[in-house]
Amino acid sequence: MTTPDVYIGGRRLELVKRIGRGGEGDVFLLAGNERLAVKIYKDDKRKDREEKVRAIVKQGLADGTQLVAYPQAVVTSKSGQFLGFTMRLVEGFQEIHDLYGPKARKINFPKADFRFLVRAAANVARAVGEVHSSACVIGDLNSKGILVSTDARVALIDADSFQIAAGGKAFPCLVGVREFTPPELQARSLTGIIRTKEHDHFGLAVTIFQLLFMGRHPYDGRQQGAGDLTLDQLIALNEFAYSKARKVSLSPPGVLPTLVDFPSEIGEAFEKSFGLSPSSRPSALDWIGLLKGLEGKLNRCSADGMHFYPSAAKSCPWCRMEHATGAVLFLSPLIASAARTVGLDNFDVERAWAAIKAVVLPDPATIAPKLTAFGTAPSAEAKSAKSGTIKDKMFGLVVAGGAIALFTQAPQVWFIWIGALIFAWSLFNKNAVDAPAWRNRYSEIDGQWQERFDRWRQATGIDALVRLKSNLENSVNEYRGLGGAKAQAISRLKNERHARQLNEYLDRFMIRRASISGIGQAKTVTLASFGVETAADITQSAITRIPGFGPATAEKLLAWRATHERRFVYNPAPLPSDVQAQAKVEADFAAKASNLAKQIAGGQMELVQAANSLRSKLVHEDAGLAELARQKAQLEADLKFLGLSLPYNSATTAPRIPVRSPSSNAPSPAAGATAGGVTCPTCGSRMVRRTARRGSRRGNQFWGCSRYPTCKGTRN
Repeated sequence: MTTPDVYIGGRRLELVKRIGRGGEGDVFLLAGNERLAVKIYKDDKRKDREEKVRAIVKQGLADGTQLVAYPQAVVTSKSGQFLGFTMRLVEGFQEIHDLYGPKARKINFPKADFRFLVRAAANVARAVGEVHSSACVIGDLNSKGILVSTDARVALIDADSFQIAAGGKAFPCLVGVREFTPPELQARSLTGIIRTKEHDHFGLAVTIFQLLFMGRHPYDGRQQGAGDLTLDQLIALNEFAYSKARKVSLSPPGVLPTLVDFPSEIGEAFEKSFGLSPSSRPSALDWIGLLKGLEGKLNRCSADGMHFYPSAAKSCPWCRMEHATGAVLFLSPLIASAARTVGLDNFDVERAWAAIKAVVLPDPATIAPKLTAFGTAPSAEAKSAKSGTIKDKMFGLVVAGGAIALFTQAPQVWFIWIGALIFAWSLFNKNAVDAPAWRNRYSEIDGQWQERFDRWRQATGIDALVRLKSNLENSVNEYRGLGGAKAQAISRLKNERHARQLNEYLDRFMIRRASISGIGQAKTVTLASFGVETAADITQSAITRIPGFGPATAEKLLAWRATHERRFVYNPAPLPSDVQAQAKVEADFAAKASNLAKQIAGGQMELVQAANSLRSKLVHEDAGLAELARQKAQLEADLKFLGLSLPYNSATTAPRIPVRSPSSNAPSPAAGATAGGVTCPTCGSRMVRRTARRGSRRGNQFWGCSRYPTCKGTRN
């Protein structure tokens, strides 16, 4: 694209290339000065922005800070018409949502732990405090305007939208993002509203909260009933989901930390920030002190060295969150190092793919917890119920026998003996076992077992791991194809270069100046009226679509064009525009390759770490599951002893509970029969339950290697 001519005080500036584009204008690099950039407003924005930008420049705000990219100098056209301004170039920074979102953080800030998040939050407060120390209010404080570096430094951009007071006049901020707008400004037009520091304090608190709470918004919680209010509606109603000081209709998500996991002063600061009094919101200076204190009150988790958490918490909230969701919140130092050092020169995609394939995951359809085998002996309650039934039947037989014997002795009172026989019959048919009650007890325990198993399975993160491995395979395939795609793109550029040079060459030969058999002045005029004026315009379709011009005429014109084509000499030396186009293609593919390499390297290590964590969960027994399994196994044994069938549950996805023979005190071979507990004696991979289809053991179950037919290891 053509860069505009711009001037500062009559001195012309050379713009190198556009590096950004937004709704108000474009941002360019400045030639000869690697520390400055130039923002050029769109035509329809210049008039509204000029006076405000000149006021900011006049106050010299850019000279006193490295935290805010204020306008430094006014940029004009050669005639002096306002175009935009110069500002400090902010390089090597990422938007802050790439830090507080766990998934984005693992790619863009792989070394970041919770200490880093606290430090970044304090630096955001410092930047906001520096703005407030001047005659400015940010107004539109949001995640896109806050940038963070890999060492937690912070820079604020879009400073030309800040509200500023100068010369007795206020230049308001005209925009805002609803998720960062305080309750008192929700559902109102922001045009003409004079913002205050208290409004900024709300947006600052939202940003700090998202950094400390893994990207969660403070007003994003579980709504009661069938609530479907939007986030801006919840803010307008002041429904702070984590509040302990007042009653709200929201509750925080169960897996996230709460205010009680933080020092009381941090909790109180959030309560004030999202409370009912705007004037009570902590200032940027207040937050700097609070966050500095928090950084000094962090414990290191004994289970995971990457977990740093507030000492006020009773246990590590990040372990709880990872256990509940299966996600990895903070990468280990090994993963962080791999993600940081990987590059195009030192990245071996095939080696990475081999490591990814080597990670064997349990089958999500058959994954099961470790359970001890339970005995099948009936309970005392079941024995008592069955014993009562037998006693009633025996007593009924005695009564019936006595009635028959007495009938033979005194038949005249036959009605008494008939009544006795009816009573005996009722005793004989009486069932002391309350079948519906026993089945209901079993169904209740079975439902609890299913629900607890579903929660356990979700906490393993197996589905996320399978998706991660699949996504890594896709990334590997995409990386492998980059070389061919790049070659094709460059080949297209060269072909386009050849076609462009040929077209420019043929465009020099005018039809009206040529002597072509059968093409007189009248046809020349007709051709021109249809846009066919030079040899470059002549194609079969372009000629035959003209009324009165058939294939014969087209053939003559094409033959004339061909005589000039044969004289064309291609110049392989690229023009400056060709060099620039190819450099852009190479830069685009280099950036894509670098991003894919980081994703694959970091994802590979994350997969290994998460798979190791999963294996640990599979070999350790869950106490809650084990107790429900014991109760369920006991009820199954009782129902079988009582001669009652099991209630059918079509929705069950939980595994069967292992049992052992009543005559054996040793655990059944199935005691360790889980997706992660039984390993192949040949290769060490996990084993799956199979049924023999032939041979002497046909119909019997056995353990077979999950890598069959590559490995044929088995266990009984």
